[in-house]
Amino acid sequence: MFTHYLRHSYLLFILLSLLSLPFLSYANAYKWKDENKTVHYTEQAPRGVEYEIIGAPPPPATAPEVAQKEIDSLIETSKATDEEQEQERLLVKEAEEKKKQKEDLCAAVRHNLMQYQNNPGRRMIDEHGNIIPPNEEHRQQKIAELEKEIIETCE
Repeated sequence: MFTHYLRHSYLLFILLSLLSLPFLSYANAYKWKDENKTVHYTEQAPRGVEYEIIGAPPPPATAPEVAQKEIDSLIETSKATDEEQEQERLLVKEAEEKKKQKEDLCAAVRHNLMQYQNNPGRRMIDEHGNIIPPNEEHRQQKIAELEKEIIETCE
């Protein structure tokens, strides 16, 4: 029972220690002079002596023109990346559409082939729109054309 509380206390101590680490790295420094006018730097404020707090140095100054150029180049890079991603997305979408069209075409050609093979009495329409009676030679020719189209298109 006691080890349970000890374990939780230990974990809490570790967690608090880890959370305080970033704050320790940004501690102030103190500059002060002793009675001999010697300058000292410490991390703790001296007692009974006048001191100066030295904070973290500011980031290096950047000219506004240079900063604007950097920002503009970052924006251009971001836009170029976005355009590339959009082009990729469009190419993928186009490829998917072509694949779907090919699958639909293959399904239609296979269906037509099955109709010609299984229905020898099927009536046909000529180029003028007239219904003509089935001709076995024409039917076999159409079956061969459809089989060739399946080989070329679907496989």
